[in-house]
Amino acid sequence: MPAANIKTANIDVVVGTLSGGNQQKAMIGRWMGVKTKIMIFDEPTAGIDIASKFEIYNELRRLANSGVAVLVCSTDFQEVGQVADRVLVMRSGNVIGEIDGPSATERRLLEMEMSK
Repeated sequence: MPAANIKTANIDVVVGTLSGGNQQKAMIGRWMGVKTKIMIFDEPTAGIDIASKFEIYNELRRLANSGVAVLVCSTDFQEVGQVADRVLVMRSGNVIGEIDGPSATERRLLEMEMSK
């Protein structure tokens, strides 16, 4: 992942000894190099600082713009609006609503979550 901004004492540091946020960035960066048609990310920015979240959002967008289908599962409603072109709201394994990404405000997603 270009410019992952992972801070280590040296290049030989074991990923498991990094902070949670740096571990997350390292794992996402590892999969960014894989050539595939679809990538699924489950809570990709959990435990990561704000600046790093935006780096990851940019990488997810770059992947999508390159033709990769990017599926992001997230319970962070603010994040959903940042990264999604289309949002499906689920409850108990069932889709209960669909909305386009730009319309996916935290308030709108909460309304969808609480309805039905």
